[in-house]
Amino acid sequence: MMQLTGRSVRTVFALTETGPRAWEATVDGTWRGWTGPHGGVIAGLLVEVSRMAAPDGGAVRAVDTRFLGRPGEGRFRFDATVHAVGRSTTVVDVTARQGGAAVVAGTITLGRIGTRGRQPDRVGADDAKSGSSSTAASRATQAVRGRESAAGVGRGEPAGVAHRDGRGDPSGRSGTGALERSNVEAIDVPAPERCARFALPPEIVPVGAHLDIRPAAGPLPLTGSSEAWMCAWISLVPELDTDAAALAVLADALPPGIFPMLRAPLAVPTVAMSLYLHTDLAAAPAQPVLVKAANVSTSGGWSVDDVDIRDREGRLLAQSRQTRRVLG
Repeated sequence: MMQLTGRSVRTVFALTETGPRAWEATVDGTWRGWTGPHGGVIAGLLVEVSRMAAPDGGAVRAVDTRFLGRPGEGRFRFDATVHAVGRSTTVVDVTARQGGAAVVAGTITLGRIGTRGRQPDRVGADDAKSGSSSTAASRATQAVRGRESAAGVGRGEPAGVAHRDGRGDPSGRSGTGALERSNVEAIDVPAPERCARFALPPEIVPVGAHLDIRPAAGPLPLTGSSEAWMCAWISLVPELDTDAAALAVLADALPPGIFPMLRAPLAVPTVAMSLYLHTDLAAAPAQPVLVKAANVSTSGGWSVDDVDIRDREGRLLAQSRQTRRVLG
């Protein structure tokens, strides 16, 4: 069930347009992470800038963030360049600056949902050269109708619906002519109401005051575990609408994946962070969401973490990968 709070990364950090393709926002000290301003917050601001720069670009599909320097608390300036790619895709490059220096750069891909029933761009293109485009278009329409009939369209069975018992169109094609497949898994962890809150130490990580973290599975940070993963229900405080920018913050909410194996904290700053959205969030869930972070590898002073974010029904909302430097 979608729960709109009226609060967003855009409003909390007062993201304001200051000129052509230019915006500013302020990140105060309460949003400081292990080594500086929370990386997920900055990534979320890049997302919001992209949406403001390309308001008709559609939903956020992917985010690629690179940290070029060491951001500090305070004011950020954002500059955006918009690239139209085809009919349904827009790519926005955003650079965050402080004191005139670029500290973070991001590329955000936005995409609109395809028009229902639209034929491929080149249907009949070759036949048109020989004067038979209408015949080719007719054949294409008949082929589409034939596939819909085989999939059960018109017989009370919507195309593209993949049932858990195997019924439905095995190709996964919907009535829009697009492939559709949802990643939904049963969640075998206690409900968030049954999980105790885990508080990050505010003297080390002030941003912990903005995160309601309730571990649901796996080891806890700094417990000397032999396993390098964590799983928790997480809400933002105050709760923000669960849009792409908020998911960027939530993807960076847990400590680095190697922390359960440690006994004392280390500086493990993020160098690059990617985020992939699996839904356009038209029916985004209320928080908390289930966040699972796992260390993929750590070697030679570099560490890679993967993060999955799901709603209460087990629907995969987003995935993230972070490359970090181990400085401790």
